[in-house]
Amino acid sequence: MRIRYELESNCWISDMYNQRIHWAKPFLKDIFFAGMTTSGQSEGINSFFNGFVNSRTMLNEFVVQYDKAVESRRATEEDEDFKTMNSRPVLSPVHPIEAKTGRFYTRKMFDIFKKEWTEAITNLTHETLTKTT
Repeated sequence: MRIRYELESNCWISDMYNQRIHWAKPFLKDIFFAGMTTSGQSEGINSFFNGFVNSRTMLNEFVVQYDKAVESRRATEEDEDFKTMNSRPVLSPVHPIEAKTGRFYTRKMFDIFKKEWTEAITNLTHETLTKTT
């Protein structure tokens, strides 16, 4: 694309292109996106606008609805931040990893982690019991 639009000599474009490795998803893992996905961008955009716009929304109404969607997303993020800062997750006394992750994850992410962790431990226990009997 740089060649197609004759931008090879543009310093800023060249610098951004040279830093493209940092665009990858792992480099964004420490950034909270309030539910916005970094992959499947069209699904993320559709999810973002769901309930605010549709295929018949006029441009002037789109601007108003866009503001409402952004405000809704901000309110959701503020709620998640409040829950994270002002509550403690329910921890299992058996698994110290929960205490560690509970300090770093948002409540929503911790709930997702805890569900997956519990399923993994349950499956591991089942596999271990099956092999020993």
